[in-house]
Parts: sequence; C-alpha cells; structure tokens
Amino acid sequence: MQATWQSKKGTTNNENQDRALVDPELGLFVVADGLGGYEGGATASAIAVSCINEFFRTELPKFSDLQALVLSSIDYANSAIRTLAVERDNMRQMATTVVVAAVRHVELIIANVGDSRAYLLKYGRLKKVTRDHSAAADLTGKRLFSGKQSRIRTSRNILTMALGSSSNVRPAVFRSTVNDFDQLLLCTDGLWSVLEDDVIERTLAEDGNLLEKCRNLVSLAERNGATDDITCVLIDISR
Repeated sequence: MQATWQSKKGTTNNENQDRALVDPELGLFVVADGLGGYEGGATASAIAVSCINEFFRTELPKFSDLQALVLSSIDYANSAIRTLAVERDNMRQMATTVVVAAVRHVELIIANVGDSRAYLLKYGRLKKVTRDHSAAADLTGKRLFSGKQSRIRTSRNILTMALGSSSNVRPAVFRSTVNDFDQLLLCTDGLWSVLEDDVIERTLAEDGNLLEKCRNLVSLAERNGATDDITCVLIDISR
C-alpha cells in the first residue's frame, strides 16, 4: 500500500485550515477541514487529526472490530475539541469536518462527519462513498430539485454536522473490501466542489505515480476556480 498527499491554501484565506494524516504502515488516513469563518478552525482540524492518530496508536490492540475503532477515535477527537472550546472563550465555536479511512488486510472502513469526502476507484470506475452532512445534501436527499438549484448551491457550505458542534456526532460509515489496483481519494470541498466526478476519475486512471496524480488534481481544482483550501490524500491499495 502506498499513499501521498497535497494541500494548498485557498486564495481567499489567511491560513490553510485543512489538515491531513497519511500512515500506510498503520493503515490510517485522515483529512480534516476546519470550519472557515470561525476562530480556531485550524486548531480544530489539527486536534482531530492528532487525536485520531493518537487513539489508533494506543488503542489498536484493544479492538478486533475495525469499524468500532474508527468510530471511537472520531468520538475521542470530538470530545477533545469540545473540551478545548470550553476552556478558551475565543474558540467556543471551533469545529471541523473529518473523513477517516482505515485499511486492515482487505477490510476497508471509511467514516465521515461534515462534507470532506472519500472516493473509491475500483475497476476503473469512481464512486463517492461518503455522505455529506450539509443543507444541500439534505435538500438533494429529499428530491427538492425543481426550481431550487440556486437554493442547493447556496446551502452547500451550511453543514448540519461537524466535529465540535455537538457532544453526539453520528458519522456516516462505509464498509467494503479492497483489491489490488483499487485507489482511494480523501479530499476537502476545495477539491470536489470544483471538479466533476468524471474529471477525478480520468485523473486517477491515468498513468503516473500517486504524487503526480495528487498534484494534477490540485492544479485542476485551481484552474477550475477553487478559492478554498485544497487537500487530497491518495492511496493505492496495491500490495
């Protein structure tokens, strides 16, 4: 298994509030996007990544169930963010999205809170395997399309769930098995909001190493008008 990542600060932001973790040896991959507009967004995303990593490293031997391990690590990170928010008045609204992918042998567990996404490229076809927690996704799920496209576009950035926003977050979970040549992409909305799925699919299917593909995705996002922070983690399952 090989992995790489790229991150770039958005053109309208003072700092990059995205954070990522890539650990092929541990089989753990994380992307978090601190909520823009709130003080402490970068701190929240950093805490999320650090706590999930810490939980995996210390608690891994205690868990035979990979999904339970992933969900417990997210809960641990959520508690840490909320604890710091209470301690610091200027960070009471700090929050972050998170998407976690864990691979053990051929088992794959992906869980997300917010709108950072995971895509699985299997047999050359791309599939989004996370569920956005956003007002736009709720409208789409209720089939409120006709005459409401502008409403969906304007509500895309309104999250209905994020780490730090509640003591009881409910991550969306995807379970699967992986094969050689499968690829995983974890990314923030700075990437997926400006790139169509077919563009992502073609880029991942191209010849070239993972780093080149990551750089190409970031470059494509920039050329397509991305102004937000852009982060992508790319994993090749080949053994």
